[in-house]
Amino acid sequence: MSVDPLDIVIGADEAKRDAELATKHADAATAAEADGDRDRAVDELRKAVAADPGNNAMAFRLAYALDLLGEEDEAVTLYERICEEQPAPINALLNLAVVYEDRADYSKAERCLRQVLDTAPNHARAKLFMKDVQASREMFVEEEQTRDVLKRNALLDTPVTDFELSVRTRTCLKKMSIRTLGDLLRITEAELMSSKNFGESSLVEIKSMLSTKGLKLG
Repeated sequence: MSVDPLDIVIGADEAKRDAELATKHADAATAAEADGDRDRAVDELRKAVAADPGNNAMAFRLAYALDLLGEEDEAVTLYERICEEQPAPINALLNLAVVYEDRADYSKAERCLRQVLDTAPNHARAKLFMKDVQASREMFVEEEQTRDVLKRNALLDTPVTDFELSVRTRTCLKKMSIRTLGDLLRITEAELMSSKNFGESSLVEIKSMLSTKGLKLG
């Protein structure tokens, strides 16, 4: 889904530093890519960017090459730096959005795509990527909610004997057929106290245990 670096347009008034050295390393990177040596290509592109740090087109090419190698952290740093330019290059925003989506950072991915769509509302790729990001985000939320429900159900099914309660309290709960945490949460304080042999100390013990878990009777 990433955008090919050849799509980048180099501005004629782009700031130059050691442009000659940068071009030399960029040419070496091109030769390395032709030989299928991606690692050497990235090394040469790093040298090109170091020689001409203000050349965002060169930085984009390096970010793209790093992205292909799976070096996401360095690629993201470069894409983010490039996108600080105003207006931010659309291709860099699109590629950054793709990396953010791969990292499940959907809010940042949406922010990048909204920047594109604010400038070009009918941009086909941005609209397509936005649909993908929003669908992935909804799926992620649903999965999170499902996990939360499963975790809660597992907690409610935990036997009361697994908690640090006195023998007396456990015996009282057993006589009342309270086997799990879920059973305990469904009963009220008054119902517990109405049980024979269930005393104030046991109630305090139970309420203290529940409090540590952010729970309460009833």
